[in-house]
Amino acid sequence: MAGASRLLSALTVDLGKDGVWSIRALASPISRLAALTLLLMALPVTPLIVTAGGAEEDPGLILSAGETAWAELVAGRPQDAARRAAAALGEDPGDPRSAAVLAMATVESGQGDPELRVAELLTLTASDDDTTAAARIGLGLIAAEAGDLLAAETAYRSALAAAEAAADVSAQQVAQEQLAVVLIQMSRPPEAIAAAEAALQLARQLEQPVATVFAQLTLGRALVRTRDIDRSTAELEAARSAAIPLSLDLWRGDAAIALSVLSIWRTDLDTALELRQEALVA
Repeated sequence: MAGASRLLSALTVDLGKDGVWSIRALASPISRLAALTLLLMALPVTPLIVTAGGAEEDPGLILSAGETAWAELVAGRPQDAARRAAAALGEDPGDPRSAAVLAMATVESGQGDPELRVAELLTLTASDDDTTAAARIGLGLIAAEAGDLLAAETAYRSALAAAEAAADVSAQQVAQEQLAVVLIQMSRPPEAIAAAEAALQLARQLEQPVATVFAQLTLGRALVRTRDIDRSTAELEAARSAAIPLSLDLWRGDAAIALSVLSIWRTDLDTALELRQEALVA
């Protein structure tokens, strides 16, 4: 827990009435850890089957446990996502996608304080400290949500090194993907593009459709920062199209908004307006 304690030794995050994250001094116990962990792992989890009509109980594309939890999170159901991710980690403590989703979902649902979230994450990833790639990815996401982008970058790069040393391709994919997101936020587009390209290649190699859509979206966003209109349009259009059969409406809307910016740069105002309208209803 040493790494987690250093990361969050003086911070906690609360969601105020206006929906803005605020930071105050941390002085909270982790006594609820066992109860919360048992609760998350005891609740029932059913597989998510995705068809052209969305998430339905019909034959179609069956997502992995981690991608199922991620799709729940994107659909605006963080508590369901947290349950699925915790159950998945109960089966495979080293699953980096489930660790990432659990970290994001517990933040979005407002479950517990940061110290509790870190302790729970390390328990479910079978880590006595923050040395595993899955644990480091989760810690990076918690740091990013708290606004500490430098700590998040450090955690993701450390996770990537651990994943490469262990030849863990899944963890490499998640680390590259989240590193790209943080590098965009830090206004370092060339590095973000390199990380997003690596994440996209690995997502395709692993045949992970949800991760592929997000990597395309992230790469497109990074390319927008460099005003590479043609390449960014191609990646964003690919993400927008692929998001539809997976019912990833939030990402479809995000891609449409980014594409509307590119349309404005082309002085195609009619298309820009259509894309903005699409984003509103997505």
